[in-house]
Amino acid sequence: MPTARSLALGGAAGALVFAVVAPASADDTSRAGLSRQGQDVSAATAAQGTPPRVAGDWHIKKAKNVSGGPRWGLVCTRAVERGGAVIYGEVCFQPRGDKFWVKDRRKDGMHIIMRAMYSGNPQTIFDCRNYKGKAAGWTACRFARQMKENRRINFNALVYKGNVMKHVGLTVTAQN
Repeated sequence: MPTARSLALGGAAGALVFAVVAPASADDTSRAGLSRQGQDVSAATAAQGTPPRVAGDWHIKKAKNVSGGPRWGLVCTRAVERGGAVIYGEVCFQPRGDKFWVKDRRKDGMHIIMRAMYSGNPQTIFDCRNYKGKAAGWTACRFARQMKENRRINFNALVYKGNVMKHVGLTVTAQN
């Protein structure tokens, strides 16, 4: 199996990384598959034929501009380049209101996606997509109506250039 490296704030942590690829559109929840870091999603789908069906739900939102940023003490993660010298984006989870904060840290033409799922249930996916770039600062998505209460949530930051995943942040866990 392919591996990728993820970095925490304090140093490197080797991890096996797979990311669930979003459906082609928000209305097409039957098409999903697995992608490896750096693989073109559309090419992977075409090469595999029809991707496996996912029994769960996709909840996809475009991040909205907000004033301010996440408060201190929230669970957060970053998408960084190997070695940690370049921070591409940050993602934080605020349990009250089931709000995800997303920030693009570089003016590089790439965008940041927060991807979350319940611990032990990878079939319900939550995506908060920040296409606004670095100039927007912190952006946010709320999933209060879609997320069930008192669940452990695994989430990370993904960095995409078009449909190609370039970097994956360390997956972290929070309680909603």
